[in-house]
Amino acid sequence: YTGRRVEASEAQAIGLVNKVYADKAKLLDGVHLIAKDIATKSPLVLSGCKIGLLYARDHTVAEGLDQAALWNAAMLSQVDMMEAMTARLERRPQQHARL
Repeated sequence: YTGRRVEASEAQAIGLVNKVYADKAKLLDGVHLIAKDIATKSPLVLSGCKIGLLYARDHTVAEGLDQAALWNAAMLSQVDMMEAMTARLERRPQQHARL
C-alpha cells in the first residue's frame, strides 16, 4: 500500500513472486521450463483459464466465480479429466488431443 520499491528477495519472502533468478539467462531458462509444463496441459482447460482471467479482470469476484462455475459445468471434458488423472497416477506426461 505504500508504493515503496521492494527488493527481489523481499518480494519472494512476502509472496509477491514465486521465484527469484540470478540473471536474465536463468530467468529465461526458468520461463521456458514453465511454458513447457503449461504446454503439457489440456488445451481446452488452458483456453478456459485464459477466458476466466480475462473475464475476472473486468468483473466482480462474485461474477468471476459464477462465470468459472458455468464454464466448468459446460466445458470440462471428461476425456481430458480422465487423461489428467490417469497420467498423474501413472507418473507420465499428459497427452491431450489438439483443439
